[in-house]
Amino acid sequence: FGGDYEYRYGRMETVRKGENVVLVAAGNMLPVAVAAWNRLKNEGTKITVVSVSDWSDLHPDDLRMLGGYAQVVTLEDHNVKTGLGSAVAAALFEMGVKTGFTRMGITRFAPSGKPDDLYKMLGIDADAVASKIKTLLGEQLKIGC
Repeated sequence: FGGDYEYRYGRMETVRKGENVVLVAAGNMLPVAVAAWNRLKNEGTKITVVSVSDWSDLHPDDLRMLGGYAQVVTLEDHNVKTGLGSAVAAALFEMGVKTGFTRMGITRFAPSGKPDDLYKMLGIDADAVASKIKTLLGEQLKIGC
């Protein structure tokens, strides 16, 4: 984050700015999210990337910020049924925030291996994330969002 960065418990940090889609990532997946942002930017698509470190205490202002996007995509190396995506979805729902929502993460058991190889195998590498976001943006255009 840089020399002037000050950690704020429970707060999300905007890492890259864009529009329409916000990609919310945690921990090891933040570099993957930034790599997907770079791929999309090079193709003319700008999304926002947000880092979250404490998803047990999500701040209402951050949740409202997420609700300002047409689509929220969470990216994690945890099970999508119990991890970051579930926590963000529940918090948004409880606040009455309405937005499109997609969880990307682990959906099945995987073998051991190098993280980059596993992320690709599990469909959560930068290419898969960028592809998913392009698909979501295409769907928004089809339905006129």
